[in-house]
Amino acid sequence: RSEENEDFLNESDIVKDYMDEFGISRDKAQNLYDAGYQHWGDFSEAIPEDLVMVNGINPTISRRIISVVRSKM
Repeated sequence: RSEENEDFLNESDIVKDYMDEFGISRDKAQNLYDAGYQHWGDFSEAIPEDLVMVNGINPTISRRIISVVRSKM
């Protein structure tokens, strides 16, 4: 997914994308979005310790998110 195309996605599209790609609930995906992870590029510098600060994201989920994001970059 290119960063350019993300500019055309609305919040609900991005939340759904996170649900599908990361295998997480809508609440967790929304919490990531609300915490400032609004584009794939926002995860590029993230480490698991950053993501566990987001409500509902545990260490296992944070490692999965990092792994998925890195596989796409």
